[in-house]
Amino acid sequence: MKKLIELTPEWVLDKISDGMYANGKGVMGVLAHSSQNINWISLAIDTLQIPFKVSHHGYLNDPKIIYEFKIEDIKKDCPDIYEYMKFMNKCNPELSRIKKLLNEESIF
Repeated sequence: MKKLIELTPEWVLDKISDGMYANGKGVMGVLAHSSQNINWISLAIDTLQIPFKVSHHGYLNDPKIIYEFKIEDIKKDCPDIYEYMKFMNKCNPELSRIKKLLNEESIF
């Protein structure tokens, strides 16, 4: 009997990425630090058929890729990640403001 595994783009982005962030401006990033992860994440994002930007960091033997796209673009296909990133996006400006205040008003 043949057994099949069905993977969703949301599962790949959640379980295989090396991290995600929201920039506070409605854009999220997905990080990949290995060739295998880069291939899986590329497949997931291509499957979603959303516009994205890729930036390359690191070296050939140590690749680091960041995929950035609008949080709203994953609302339908990745509802759990969408809700989490929407929350993170909202918190990001507040965290930045707090960090700035702490640096400016440090007692040390």
